[in-house]
Amino acid sequence: MEFACMPEHFVEDVMELLIFASRIPHALDGVKLDDFMNFIIMFMASPEYIRNPYLRAKMVEVLNCWMPRRSGSSSATSTLFEWHLLSVQYLVKNLLKLYVDVEFTGSHTQFYDKFNIRHNIAKLLEYLWQVPVHQNAWKQIAKEEEKGVYLNFLINDSIFLLDESLNKILELKELEAEMANTTEWEQRSAQEN
Repeated sequence: MEFACMPEHFVEDVMELLIFASRIPHALDGVKLDDFMNFIIMFMASPEYIRNPYLRAKMVEVLNCWMPRRSGSSSATSTLFEWHLLSVQYLVKNLLKLYVDVEFTGSHTQFYDKFNIRHNIAKLLEYLWQVPVHQNAWKQIAKEEEKGVYLNFLINDSIFLLDESLNKILELKELEAEMANTTEWEQRSAQEN
């Protein structure tokens, strides 16, 4: 209860510092990041403690900064994903939970914001899919979920995005056809173009 009352800007400041430090080569070498990893894993999927979805998404951004860039590469942060106990147990499930939670951020730009957040989550999930110790977590989630809420949500969201993309392709094709008729296209006002 006390933690939920803490001002969220404390957490935001720490996440900003971690992102900044992660972008400086070798700045985190020798720094023990286990406690930060514990914190991120446990609270990124806990809206009852950290209500701001953008702040929880910033935790994913930190994890993206820590993610090894090449598969098979060993870095100080790769052990956080491959050998960290909480990471192996909860990271995939919590990322999927956050993926679902960002559907409604409460912002007037939520429709666009969720795509950036989900893109970062998807990059992490794609990486974790290739890490053998996390494949068991994926299997466990598929077995445990009777209704398959997370996986169904991912599939439905992908279908929606694919449908939107196909509709945009049709719109572009119509626009190209209009542009092919140069006299009509040139007569249109700048606002219509």
